[in-house]
Amino acid sequence: EHIYDNAVFQNDMGRPPPYSLSVYPQIPSYTSGPAQINTQQTAAPPPRQKKGTCDSACVLPLPFLLVVVVSMCVFAVYYKCPFGKSCGPGGKCLKTTQWCDGVQHCLNGADESQCFRLQGIDFMLQSYSSKDKLWLPVCAEKWNDNYGTTVCGEILNYNFIYFFWFFSSECGTEAVNGAWPWQVSLQIYSQHVCGGAIISPSWILSAAHCFKPFSDPKIWAATYGDVYLPDLQPRRSVKRIICHQDFDTKTNAYDIALVKLNRPIIFTRKPVCLPNAGLQVNSSSEAWITGWGQLYPSGPSPDILHQAQVTVYSKDICNNRFVLHGKVTKTMFCAGKLQGGVDSCQGDSGGPLVVKTGNVWWLIGITSWGYGCGLRTKPGMYTNVSFFREWIHKQMQVQYCASTSHLI
Repeated sequence: EHIYDNAVFQNDMGRPPPYSLSVYPQIPSYTSGPAQINTQQTAAPPPRQKKGTCDSACVLPLPFLLVVVVSMCVFAVYYKCPFGKSCGPGGKCLKTTQWCDGVQHCLNGADESQCFRLQGIDFMLQSYSSKDKLWLPVCAEKWNDNYGTTVCGEILNYNFIYFFWFFSSECGTEAVNGAWPWQVSLQIYSQHVCGGAIISPSWILSAAHCFKPFSDPKIWAATYGDVYLPDLQPRRSVKRIICHQDFDTKTNAYDIALVKLNRPIIFTRKPVCLPNAGLQVNSSSEAWITGWGQLYPSGPSPDILHQAQVTVYSKDICNNRFVLHGKVTKTMFCAGKLQGGVDSCQGDSGGPLVVKTGNVWWLIGITSWGYGCGLRTKPGMYTNVSFFREWIHKQMQVQYCASTSHLI
């Protein structure tokens, strides 16, 4: 399944709707090289040559050459890894970049062992990045003594460290009040389900997959006004949910929905702006995602709103066969970090991806789906708001006219 209920995940945070194919995926590590082979010959040395049989260059005896050739053949055939690293005797050969990449390739987990170390007098926990060939600081949300004890045990025992560790040269941050005033939490019976963005006093933009199968507006409410989830006030009940008629649960195309509130929001700050025609966004644009989603796959969801800066990639990059392999349609785009570590995750779905251009914040994306959270070469997928600009305005006008004419 492709959908995730996303949350802002950040590896770059060292972390933010859905990835495994969750609808948003995880971790890194360093290991020792292949098992060391004793290449010294144990066969008896050849008999000493009589004087005068060789001058400066002697030809090695045939038995010795046979031993060398056989040894090389055994090494090449048995270890099968002349230019990479082996999982061990008889194990498969891996590229060096597959070691300590957060994905277990060897059955015995050898490729993801010994990928952590304690550095310096401050005992800083570091993880090895085979891609960058660097040791980088580990970032983990809400670190405690239990995590520390687990890591020390794993380092001592050379076991695989699981997916809640994320390495980065820079950890992500919690949002502060007022930074993202348009962010809302869409809830069912006071439990956070999805994010959304205020686009007018009566309307919120979110993702269609959030409301499948929970389409009854009576069970939904929108809360806003704070970054701390338990303190969100005020609360607005939902009058109507409008999912795009072409939403496809298999491909996640047309993953967009409008939520009409029963009472307008009293908004003292500007709502986020819908993109105008011709708005140019590229990889250099300052793009951000926000949400209360999980900090890593199957992990806890924070009470504090989290934020992460992401890169918006071109469709050609996103659809590359080594990235998302043609999954990106005209209704979506991908964003995140190709090196992994910064992404949305479960619980972030429906939340905003915004860019700042001309001192204005524009809502260009809606958290939609992804493969896991934070995986390398698997950036998150976002609904392309620009594609739906006319649909959004039409729905708001139709519903507004209908409501003022007492037809709803």
